[in-house]
Amino acid sequence: MNHLYIVRLPHDSKYDEMLRDQGYLDYIFYLKKNLIRTTVIDLRDPARIHTVNTIPGGANVVIAVLRTSQIGHGLTVAGYLKRHRRAVIIFGKLINYGAFSTPYFNCSRYRFIDYVIPAKCGEMAVLRYLRGDPSFLIKNAAGQKAPENNDPEISMDDLRTSDMPHRNQFLTYELSRGCPNRCYYCSNSLSRFQHKKVAQVISEIRQLVKINKTKKVVFVGAEINFNNDYLAELLVKLVPLNIQWTSYAVPRGLDKAMLLGMKEAGCRLLSLGLESADQNTLDAIGKRTSIEEVSRILQDCYSLSIKTQIHIIVGFPYETAEDIGKLKQFVHINKSSITNINISNLDIPKDSRIGRNPDGHGILMESLEEGEFFSFYEKGRSSSQKRAEISARIEDLEKFIKGLGLSVFTTRTPFDESFERLYLQSLNLSKRGK
Repeated sequence: MNHLYIVRLPHDSKYDEMLRDQGYLDYIFYLKKNLIRTTVIDLRDPARIHTVNTIPGGANVVIAVLRTSQIGHGLTVAGYLKRHRRAVIIFGKLINYGAFSTPYFNCSRYRFIDYVIPAKCGEMAVLRYLRGDPSFLIKNAAGQKAPENNDPEISMDDLRTSDMPHRNQFLTYELSRGCPNRCYYCSNSLSRFQHKKVAQVISEIRQLVKINKTKKVVFVGAEINFNNDYLAELLVKLVPLNIQWTSYAVPRGLDKAMLLGMKEAGCRLLSLGLESADQNTLDAIGKRTSIEEVSRILQDCYSLSIKTQIHIIVGFPYETAEDIGKLKQFVHINKSSITNINISNLDIPKDSRIGRNPDGHGILMESLEEGEFFSFYEKGRSSSQKRAEISARIEDLEKFIKGLGLSVFTTRTPFDESFERLYLQSLNLSKRGK
């Protein structure tokens, strides 16, 4: 049987580390459940590069290099690991938040890379390889082009959440992958959307609640209301479980009756993607929501005692001061209905609709050599000017929101002090030992 060595690189972000630690996408758990021997080599401390010497030189191993924001460093590590002649190097992103964006043609220049994980695949591609099926991977042969639509059917039986209890007493449960929406700035929108059947969801949650002795659940996925018929069936089946839960939801198509059903099924917090308070911007990015409907949903949630978090993005192409003013006005009008606001700046993944066609969206971009995201700017304004403008607007919004007495998170807020705290408060929990 193959042995898998999972390499964590120094530049893996804290957010991705959080995802793994909390069991959002527990790759190691999947492999162990399938009786595949795994060893984690943690190279987030660069001084530990020589720990790979513990791998037997003649071992029959598969080495999967996890995502990193510094692709060049990842290639260096992969080349170093390839000194094991029988090792198979699989290079790419192994979690399904966004897409692995190193151009395939660049990978083909490096002979030590045996396989590349296609953008629309994740850890299941490696799992299939270990089972003897390499068809979901791209063999790294010089001159071979990556297929445009390599979107394999993945059995949802493989997408089981970890049974590892969260250190702060709530479970994270993976309900779906990908995203049914088509927002132009998101690479998830290009991935195949998959969700578990209701019967599987109920069965797994019942088992996990029993194992971990908690009835607090954070649903993981783009949105819980991707289909209202599915949601209605799910809510009916959740009621007997008597759990409390939070989830992302798209602020669209949620009438008060559906929200009441969510409350009765245990919903305590909904995270809603507002993104912008300018309707023209929402239409341009493909959000398919209206400002009026978002306001109505917030008000209905408040009347039902469902807490709400709204997500705002600053830095859309050709964003104006007037757009920021509309955001302030929206927040001011709805402040009594909002529990928390999360502000982020617009990062454009290379593997997104706008990333693949920047000219078509009227933007210019900087070098694509490193990282998954690129900085962009508009004509007549440099990239540094754009970044400074975004930073100033986020700071201004944060000050304004705090002035209204509302809780606000930004990209500078550590995760343990933001989302985690929000989940704990929404589920009526406190940190252990406090």
